[in-house]
Amino acid sequence: MLSIEHGSSIDSFAAVTVIARRKLNYSDRPLPALRGDLLISRAQTAATITFNDLSPAFTPMTKNELLNALHHLYGNLLLGNILLGFSDSIDWKLVGTMIHEVRSPNVAFTADLGPVFGSTTSLRKDQPTMVDEFQKMLRRSVVAESFEVLGLYCRESAQTDKLHGLTWYQFARILRNTVSHKRGELINWPPELEKKGISSVTWRHRTLDSSMVGKPLQMYDAEILALITDEISFVETSLS
Repeated sequence: MLSIEHGSSIDSFAAVTVIARRKLNYSDRPLPALRGDLLISRAQTAATITFNDLSPAFTPMTKNELLNALHHLYGNLLLGNILLGFSDSIDWKLVGTMIHEVRSPNVAFTADLGPVFGSTTSLRKDQPTMVDEFQKMLRRSVVAESFEVLGLYCRESAQTDKLHGLTWYQFARILRNTVSHKRGELINWPPELEKKGISSVTWRHRTLDSSMVGKPLQMYDAEILALITDEISFVETSLS
């Protein structure tokens, strides 16, 4: 188990794509077009986000696209678990001596792995490692993106009331806000809940309450997978 609090690693660039929703090109692997009002392109030397005047008309997300997105996020976390299971057998000192070249059609970027893998990863007992940071980053992005894409579909299909009516909606919302802002602590208790005198929200076996404000939250991979499973079930059984 690792905290989902923010560490020193850079947050997943993929988290931006759900909000941008128009088009993402990452390295030499273009992804399917996403809808929205921004055009995002990731060159090998820099990331740029530019507004554009593309037609405001776009095709709303379909239910199958939503389910595919949630299943992919579920699979991303599983794949991360599988790959990280091999991390203890990696000779990180050897990796730290390597040079890695990333090639795209028009650009090649050469990275010295020494500064990244040659120092922190050899000190697993005393400080966070690149492996640990990668795992936390993956958890944060999966939690945030699954909530964002679900909310997006409900807004586009005029089914937001169904989403807000879920007994665990506020739990998922608070969790999403926690992993997306600042250092991963519960920033504040939602004002709308406070006005209603609601000081705790529950999902399955977990409860979040107002006394946790200012404290980091912890989430197990199994819990995140279970949460996405509940989101998938909601889409399949309750949304049109």
